[in-house]
Amino acid sequence: VACATAGVGEGGTGSVPASALPGGMTNGFAGSVTATDGAGNESAPATIEAGDGTEPDVPGVEAANADGLSGTGTAGDVITLFDDSEPPVAIATATVGEDGTWSIPASAFPGETTDGFAGSVTATDAAGNESAPATIEAIDGTAPDAPGVEAANADGLSGTGTAGDVITLFDDSEPPVAIATA
Repeated sequence: VACATAGVGEGGTGSVPASALPGGMTNGFAGSVTATDGAGNESAPATIEAGDGTEPDVPGVEAANADGLSGTGTAGDVITLFDDSEPPVAIATATVGEDGTWSIPASAFPGETTDGFAGSVTATDAAGNESAPATIEAIDGTAPDAPGVEAANADGLSGTGTAGDVITLFDDSEPPVAIATA
């Protein structure tokens, strides 16, 4: 039983919107398609495998700082970074690794810096389905001032820093090893 028809345009293409399919979506739809010419001759059917019309989960954003942007998603999905213009412009992409993580370095951002960048990221699966966007608020890409060391004596170390920052003490080995945080 025919469920939809579409004409073929001058460029040789045509399409049927998902809303014209049973259930109003492509997810799980399987069937066939034929072409009929002006004389009424019908082609042999071409098989349509069950479609994947399910959009991927919204990507997780775990870190947004001077180093770039990173997060989580479904292995193999492509993460696209968009700016906050209207319409949004794609800036960079990354593929989610087998471990479920992705990252976009600061060098991929406009001006090769993340500072002040605002926009969104989406995930696109192998079937071409795109997730809803995850919003990225303006990124603080400015490193804090170096902490001050006021005393290093038998009582330990003391100094100054910016309220809310985490101070980490490293040894002088190569590579340095974090040995304490305050």
